[in-house]
Amino acid sequence: MSQLVQKNWNNNNSIYPNWFITEIFIGEIKTPLMDRREYCECVGIPINTPLWKNEVDGNKNWSKVFKFEPIDIIKCNINLVNMHNEIPTIVHPILYYVFTQQLSLKLEETNYIKILEYVIRQQLKKKGEETY
Repeated sequence: MSQLVQKNWNNNNSIYPNWFITEIFIGEIKTPLMDRREYCECVGIPINTPLWKNEVDGNKNWSKVFKFEPIDIIKCNINLVNMHNEIPTIVHPILYYVFTQQLSLKLEETNYIKILEYVIRQQLKKKGEETY
């Protein structure tokens, strides 16, 4: 999928139209953002140990990492083109820097809240309930 996303972005400067978020992982951050080497030394694991799901697939390892504990997983079906159209100033940097450039990006807490509000509105619409 990441190759399709990157190819579409590079060729058309647009979001891959069939790109959907199917689940959102919610967790509590337990450590500050750290250099990977520092984190691995703190928890006593080799530096090349996969820490993220996408690192197992042969992608590059993230240079900055943090520890978190899972709280919940929201199952959803969010079209990223539609989400980008509604909240572009939040979605665009995430898609560009994290997914096409594979860089770390710090989001403000207010932006996390706006993303979750968007997801909740979409979930309610899907169920046919009122949204505000």
